[in-house]
Amino acid sequence: MRVEGAVTSLTCRGQDDQFFIGTNKCQMYRSAYATFQEELVAVCHTEAVNDIVFPEGHSDLFVTCSTNDIRVWYTPERLERLRVTVPNVTCHAVEVTRDGMVIISAWNDGKIRAFVPATGEPMYEINNAHNLGVTAIAATSDCKQIISGGGDGQVRIWNIGEKTQKLREVLKEHRGAVSCIKINKNDKEGVTASLDGTCVIWDLVRYVRKQMILDNTLFKCVCYHPGEYQIITSGTDRKIVYWEVLDGSAIREVQGSLSSSINGMDITSDGASFVTDSMLWALSARAGFTSSAAALAVVWKAGANPGMWDRHNGLRNHGNTCFMNAVVQCLSNTAPLAEFLALGRYRARGARAEVTHRLAALVRALWTRDYTPQLSAEFKNIVSEHSAQFRGNAQHDALEFLLWLLDRMHEDLGGGGGQALSLDANLLWGHTERCETFDNPPLCQENFKVQLLEVWGFQNAQVP
Repeated sequence: MRVEGAVTSLTCRGQDDQFFIGTNKCQMYRSAYATFQEELVAVCHTEAVNDIVFPEGHSDLFVTCSTNDIRVWYTPERLERLRVTVPNVTCHAVEVTRDGMVIISAWNDGKIRAFVPATGEPMYEINNAHNLGVTAIAATSDCKQIISGGGDGQVRIWNIGEKTQKLREVLKEHRGAVSCIKINKNDKEGVTASLDGTCVIWDLVRYVRKQMILDNTLFKCVCYHPGEYQIITSGTDRKIVYWEVLDGSAIREVQGSLSSSINGMDITSDGASFVTDSMLWALSARAGFTSSAAALAVVWKAGANPGMWDRHNGLRNHGNTCFMNAVVQCLSNTAPLAEFLALGRYRARGARAEVTHRLAALVRALWTRDYTPQLSAEFKNIVSEHSAQFRGNAQHDALEFLLWLLDRMHEDLGGGGGQALSLDANLLWGHTERCETFDNPPLCQENFKVQLLEVWGFQNAQVP
């Protein structure tokens, strides 16, 4: 029996006559004792996935790229169909031409490589396409031109013939690496995003800049709205921003991630929803999108009010629990704390910590679209068990409940070498310290003051 890579694990399949083999090349094989013949059952890249693309009009195949290889996957069977290996180099970006006949790819050795999708055979190479590596790539819909971006900040247009590949134009506006390239439907306009904090909209007929967008971020991705009168950008500032193509003005923005940059984005053909990947939230199975490195994809509603999360915004009342729901919503929208709870980045002191566990489950459900009234009912019940003050269905003061809940979390989670979360006896001052529980920079060694702001509302008030 021969497998790829060093064997790192072996296991039997219960009482069956089969066993499984795992290797350091991220391959998993199955074999029967009788035949002792290997069968590959699961495989993945050994390094980070740098780009994913579906061919135009196809959902059963997609292409990924990583260090040393490009792979073609068959969605219905969840199997790798083709692997194109180029040793000792990294593929930064990949694209399938509109006719589906060519896979073009961008590599850190400065080359653009093209392959036959069905067989993986090389078609052509463009050497020295960019001095500091090719970092982004796109093809026009007529498949006659390639637009590439490099680590040098240059954007280059290549004419692609049956046997020749010639440099047509060099566009110099960016000062940092080009991270993403998109072309509109008629091939007359394109947009490039760069790590220098600029997005440039190009006239691809006259090869001049039409508009430049500047922002205080490192742009990681950009895409056209289906109407092509707007573009959507995101990057290291964790914001998703809509911009007018005509004048480059910002239309609206929303916080797209709590702590990590947004590295990839795409929008549906009808413009109703778009998807972002980040390194923050666990993916809801109903969302239908996945991302590498345990990242999660978040689906956004981009219709009448772009930037609103497609998630449950409200909590069911269980009696007069408005005070409790308001506090939970505030904590759920406090970015560092929401991340801390939703991703389970805490360790409970002792065997219980039931209040914190239930709160974490509730916050996680809000952000992964898995909320049900049962979750908030369970949270209310566990609060009632630990505090006679909040039993029953009476209304209570939201601030009192907030301070009780923070103090309860301190009891649940405080530990290690110091007090992770501490409040004074009067519940007016508090501080966090680095310890075994809160080993997270945004929540470390911070002093805070509990301050009450009363807001009064009047309805049908008459002013004399």
